[in-house]
Amino acid sequence: MFTYIGGGPPPRSKSAFNPWLKDLEGKKGTARFKNASTKFIEWGKVPKKWLGFFILAGANAECVQRSNILNKYGDEVEYREGFAHSSFMSAFVFTFGQILVITSALNPVTFHKKTMMTHEFHVKSKL
Repeated sequence: MFTYIGGGPPPRSKSAFNPWLKDLEGKKGTARFKNASTKFIEWGKVPKKWLGFFILAGANAECVQRSNILNKYGDEVEYREGFAHSSFMSAFVFTFGQILVITSALNPVTFHKKTMMTHEFHVKSKL
């Protein structure tokens, strides 16, 4: 999709290692990290409530992983994030509401309508 001036794909580094996973000494972090965030709707055992997914859980998980490498919280870290709901219906409506909002925001037809409505059209009057 993207090309650089020389044509073709940009050159890749020889190392497939993510530089954000280095500790303060510049060494690769050895801690294992698992993102166990809620993917849809599920029954939570710890809060004993229905759990729905959180849109930014993936981004937050990367921040926690980086923080774990720098601060050395532990060798095995499991990160879990989601919304707790009192009933299944609440979790269902909230989750599908998020899906609907994301879908409508990314839909090109909806996006085009919004941009058309924000343009000001000036018509010169012949009076």
